[in-house]
Amino acid sequence: MKTRIIILGLLLLGLGVLFHACEKDKQPIPPASSIADFKVQASSQLAPATISITNTSVNAKSYLWDFGNGQTSTVENPEPFVLENPGLYNISLTIEPLEALYYNKLQKQLPLNLADPDAGKVRTLYYTSRSTGKVHYLRLDGNPPVVFDFPTGGLNKPYGIAIDYQGAKVYVSDTDGFIYRYDLNGENQEVFLSEDAEPLVSAPYGMVVVEGKLYWAIEGGISRCNLDGSNVEPFATFAGAPELPLGMAYDSLAQKIYFVNDKYDFSGGVYTINSDGTGLEQIIPGVDAGAIALDLTHQKLYYADWVGGVFMANLDGSQVVNINSYFNEKFCWGIAVDPDEEKLYVPDRYNNGILFRSDLDGGNAEPWLEGVNAYAITIDILR
Repeated sequence: MKTRIIILGLLLLGLGVLFHACEKDKQPIPPASSIADFKVQASSQLAPATISITNTSVNAKSYLWDFGNGQTSTVENPEPFVLENPGLYNISLTIEPLEALYYNKLQKQLPLNLADPDAGKVRTLYYTSRSTGKVHYLRLDGNPPVVFDFPTGGLNKPYGIAIDYQGAKVYVSDTDGFIYRYDLNGENQEVFLSEDAEPLVSAPYGMVVVEGKLYWAIEGGISRCNLDGSNVEPFATFAGAPELPLGMAYDSLAQKIYFVNDKYDFSGGVYTINSDGTGLEQIIPGVDAGAIALDLTHQKLYYADWVGGVFMANLDGSQVVNINSYFNEKFCWGIAVDPDEEKLYVPDRYNNGILFRSDLDGGNAEPWLEGVNAYAITIDILR
């Protein structure tokens, strides 16, 4: 009996020590942090759009909203409001916390990009971007440039871009084996053709719309189809040079297709071919360029050669002139002419993705827009 009492005493002593230790280990519960958080929903991706905001912040005493359009509010839950104009709006929320804690998150900002419903109705520059996997565009209306995004993306290796003016469509080639089609404002993205169904769509590069047909470059030739996707066929097949056409352009006056030939793996050069598939001709040898543009008003062609920079020549390939040596050893997949404003656009992806603009003779070159990382570019000139 005595032994049992001793054992029981020891157990009670142990439990007491354990309880005391647990009491010592207890820490005070820290105060909850304050976090600014919200969600934004737009009734449309095109301006004008009704904007609804859901406030999901925690432990806030007060709120300061900035809607990115010059208007602010201090209410907890803002009423829906309308953004009338296209553009990039940075909507932000700043809260006052319940406690002054170092792990509070007192501000949140969300960008909202409303597309321009008049895209294609005014002079518009379109470009593809591999960094975003999307097509983007901006209006050439004399105002400071504002970039708008096509609503959907999913492009992996976009290369060429072309516009069907009559059908009001934008076509984009992806060298992973797809051709996509969009409305001029980016709505209604669709897979127009894919190599799974059409072998002639394998790795499409430059593109151009000619007389109701879409043409695209592939290794060993040029393919084409109707603008409804029917009648896919080879337009020209090349045995030897030119081995891989890249960028393409169309001279509607002479009814000729111009293209540059890859020189990284092949022989390079600038070529022309008649719209009936005859008359293949190399007009400038040895060129290492990814894109070409035409100015039919002044009867000039432009390309950016890896060696030397941007060049201008007559449409027959004569009188080649280097007009911008800045682009020496900067490979360009895009170049575009605005004949109405007499401006030339060339993207530089090597230095913060700058889009350069100059006069048609190369004068007054300026870093017009940064951070665009453009590949192919084209201008809807409303002709």
